Amino acid sequence: MSEAGPGAAAPSGEDSGGGALAPAAQERLQLAADVVDAAYAGLRPFYSNLLDDMGATDSFLICGHSLLLELLAGERLDWSHGGQFLQLRAALERFIAGINAANTTGLRYWVVLFDASAAVLPGAAAQAALALAASWLPALGVPTLRFSAWWGEDWRQWLERVRPSMLLLTDLPQGDPSGGAAAAASSAAQLQRARLFLQAAVVANQAQGVQCAFMSELRFMAEGHLFGFRTGWRSWVPSRRGTADRNALSAAAARDVGLAFERSAAEADGGSEGGALDAAALAQEIVGSAPPGVPWCCAR
Repeated sequence: MSEAGPGAAAPSGEDSGGGALAPAAQERLQLAADVVDAAYAGLRPFYSNLLDDMGATDSFLICGHSLLLELLAGERLDWSHGGQFLQLRAALERFIAGINAANTTGLRYWVVLFDASAAVLPGAAAQAALALAASWLPALGVPTLRFSAWWGEDWRQWLERVRPSMLLLTDLPQGDPSGGAAAAASSAAQLQRARLFLQAAVVANQAQGVQCAFMSELRFMAEGHLFGFRTGWRSWVPSRRGTADRNALSAAAARDVGLAFERSAAEADGGSEGGALDAAALAQEIVGSAPPGVPWCCAR
């Protein structure tokens, strides 16, 4: 879990396409960022045996974009010459094997992908990795779900119906793994926006009653247990009217942050030149094969 401080995640006054935000829009976004920052700082992580603490009928989720971020960083793969997809496949298989070994009671779980989160994976190689992972997971026996965004109505309705106990995710963004001068020049601003976006996702899901656990702190034990930090609220309440208002305010602020990130990413894509590898089209072909909220393994 990354640290947050007052104003640490404040967004810049320009979108990624170079256009300055209107003063009212910038003020709203700054207020949303401040609320997300305060809510995130109000989380109380505690260490636990993540899966053994669940009941027999509980279920959990793994954020697919977070998983790719962790694998791309943790395995220290060399992406400067187009990517190492075989090594990435092996790393993914090891992670899923660890989850299955720890899931001794056979809890139901899914890997979930959000269309709006694609931009947290920087660079064409990472986007191609996402597309490939989306095709690998069903072959590994892992059901995969797709939603528009973690603030979307389709996601909210699914949560209300299924009520999963936990979402494994990350709050640590990564720079463009392909490197290069162009990637380094924009890295700081991109990482700032991505960090705020990921932290907003934690806040929004926590506000909807889904406990979050951080992938960067996971420990797969030899005995088949999975330990890590999961979240709860401290006493932080942005109004005097209690928990319901806290959750509503933090979720609304997180949604504003998410929409701003999605908009800036779309504007950046619109202004970029096409490369030799159309990773976005590749991802869309695979991800778009299933309707929202339906496992790919069932969408045939």
